[in-house]
Amino acid sequence: MPRLPSFHHSRCTATNWLLALAPLMVASVPAPAADLTNDAASYERCMDTARKEPEDGFEMASVWKDHGGGLPAEHCAGVALMGLKQYALAGDTLETLGKEMVREAPSLRAEVLMQAGEAWLQAGQPAKARADLDAAIGLDPKDPSLLVARARALAAAKDYKAAKEDLSRALAGGAPRGEVLTYRAAANRLQGELSAARKDADEAVAAAPNSADAWLERANVRRLQKDDKGARADWIKVLELAPDGPAGDAARDNLAAMDVHVDGAAKP
Repeated sequence: MPRLPSFHHSRCTATNWLLALAPLMVASVPAPAADLTNDAASYERCMDTARKEPEDGFEMASVWKDHGGGLPAEHCAGVALMGLKQYALAGDTLETLGKEMVREAPSLRAEVLMQAGEAWLQAGQPAKARADLDAAIGLDPKDPSLLVARARALAAAKDYKAAKEDLSRALAGGAPRGEVLTYRAAANRLQGELSAARKDADEAVAAAPNSADAWLERANVRRLQKDDKGARADWIKVLELAPDGPAGDAARDNLAAMDVHVDGAAKP
């Protein structure tokens, strides 16, 4: 299934995070903390560094944490660890943070636990991802993005039926149609339910015509339905939309495989 958006799409903005945590933080930090203080600008600076230069961001977060940065510094460190591909450490950091935020708004805690779930999923531990996402949904049951995230964890554990149930609930809750229908098409395909997968994939392409993931999923379904002409057209569309991303790479590989005979000779 396609990946979740990266952390920079998070609702944990500098303003709402710092306002929520204000009662827990000191007024300022000593100079050795690279001039970081407990305000929105410092959090934004740390997070921006963590996303763009994760090694520097982790160092900044560590120094800030040692000088009173508190929970925002912990969050910055967790995001930096994701950028460093230290997924298990990131999951542990973000999960602990989400549990420690007992005085904060449930929606903010749920957001951090969702990020922990993403980290565990990247670490190849879908059971831990699901546990954090279960907790997140318990905190903020009306947020459909949490259901989408849990569906990915369920699919990683090959529980496609439960994944589809979450995706259907997310769709009813107002989640982006193109994204959710693409995910559900993938879950149907992986269950071998190609007619349902095709219906979802067709609707995903109609709802999000600029989504390379939607076109890629429909191409995959068409190929399984032995509609090679349709699959080729969709993979070419993927290359038009996202030639350099993961979807483009997958489309290119599939087109190359299609253009090779069983005996290994290239088609004219």
